[in-house]
Amino acid sequence: MRIYPPVYLFTNRYAVEDVQYNELRIPKGMLIQAPVYLIHHDPEFWPDPEVFDPERFNKKPNSDGITYLPFGVGPRNCLGMRFAQLEAKLALAHIIYNFRIHLSDKQKDYFRASLRIR
Repeated sequence: MRIYPPVYLFTNRYAVEDVQYNELRIPKGMLIQAPVYLIHHDPEFWPDPEVFDPERFNKKPNSDGITYLPFGVGPRNCLGMRFAQLEAKLALAHIIYNFRIHLSDKQKDYFRASLRIR
């Protein structure tokens, strides 16, 4: 969910007043979105961001906690987050218990980033 987040852009908010942040000017009424895919692939927060490394989540986070956003963050995060995580763990356990898994030499990466993942 970090490498291929289910939502590419997230958090639609409109600026309620003009804001100046360093050299960036955000006028009142401008739409602000968090680019989840780009945040999840930022090497400042995720060394070797294209590498699948589940062990990285066992280490102490090197950020303020808002660099992993598959379910959003804060009081408006996804209500189904815990259920989805539990469901994913149970599905993975079922697959590992009931099937033999082998890596394929013919694997292709079909991911194409857009407003939705295809």
